[in-house]
Amino acid sequence: MPNLSREAYRHMKTPKGIGTPDSIDLVVQCGSEEQGPFFVLYIQRDAQKQKVLSARFRTFGCPWATACGSAMVEWIVGRSLTTLSPFDEHCLEQMLGDVPRNKLYCLTLAVGALRDALRPR
Repeated sequence: MPNLSREAYRHMKTPKGIGTPDSIDLVVQCGSEEQGPFFVLYIQRDAQKQKVLSARFRTFGCPWATACGSAMVEWIVGRSLTTLSPFDEHCLEQMLGDVPRNKLYCLTLAVGALRDALRPR
């Protein structure tokens, strides 16, 4: 992988927050497991549902999708839900460095799941 940033490499080799948590408050999915690329985001919020206490994710076996999920969940944990709304694909790409053009959909899957999580329920 040419021009792989140190951050992207770290998240690919030692991803944070991968897998299904024991305690789940909110589950959202972008894409479909049965039909191609997908991203599932699991969030545990505080009692007032204002702050992310923990976050985990599950995705298909693409290293870039894993890096996107790892970087995103690492960033959102501990933050209030109101501070998450400006987070977008550009923010995630800046965290990881230059994402190859053919892997930009990985950013969209991860951020799409987060946007869905932020919708009023």
